[in-house]
Amino acid sequence: DRETTIIDGNENGSVVTFNSSETLSAVLTGFTIQNGSNFNGGGIYCLGSSPTIMHCTITGNSGVEGGGIKCGDSSPTITNCTISGNTASGNGGGLQL
Repeated sequence: DRETTIIDGNENGSVVTFNSSETLSAVLTGFTIQNGSNFNGGGIYCLGSSPTIMHCTITGNSGVEGGGIKCGDSSPTITNCTISGNTASGNGGGLQL
């Protein structure tokens, strides 16, 4: 239940990182991802990966590029997620692809 299962980054880097060529079979589902803070992707950072992210709430994260989610050289599948209340001082407060 994404309302009660929370992964809190404590403003100490990206909360979740995919950077090892993960494929669509790498699935993140049913979590609230919050309080991440990183230059790239405060909430979720994907680099050279294509994970499946579904039924998640991504909120209260910050970064310079992609406060909620930042994807570089990646093709994630993102479905049924709520991305709100994230900030970026550069580009993509919620999501930057």
